[in-house]
Amino acid sequence: MRAIKVDALTKQVYEVNINEADQLKSLQSLVGCDTIDIVSLTNSRGIDLVIDDEGLCHDPKPDGFCFVPGFARHPGPFAGNGLLVSHDLEGELKDLLPILTVEDVQRNVQWFAGAGLPEPSLEFYPMP
Repeated sequence: MRAIKVDALTKQVYEVNINEADQLKSLQSLVGCDTIDIVSLTNSRGIDLVIDDEGLCHDPKPDGFCFVPGFARHPGPFAGNGLLVSHDLEGELKDLLPILTVEDVQRNVQWFAGAGLPEPSLEFYPMP
């Protein structure tokens, strides 16, 4: 299953494959962490971002990224790597491409040095 990796270490965006036989382990390996979190980026297209749940808590903070305004419902910033995935109406992961392309993401990502990332905070968003 295809996804798009936002690699904060190399400052690159590229296509990757998720191992469907062991999705959790594959997601953790591709993001580079033990504890993942999933952030809903869009309501209508079913695009999610898999991130390191503890990314902002690391010391020193890893490099990170955000999305330009208007690209995502939650633009970030996000610490560490991210993995853009898609899901069906039942919440199961599905192939992201051609819903979103590497070029779409490259045009809408901005990079941050780890020292420039904010301290962790907690926000609640009402469900539509």
